[in-house]
Amino acid sequence: MSTLKNNIRFNKHTAAIMYSVQNPFYRDPELLILNP
Repeated sequence: MSTLKNNIRFNKHTAAIMYSVQNPFYRDPELLILNP
């Protein structure tokens, strides 16, 4: 179950990264480490 939860979290994080690449003004709190 934890694996499924981690996969969902990873997919959401990846989607946030892809969205932030398309929209530089978008900021996700989880991306502050990669893009402060």
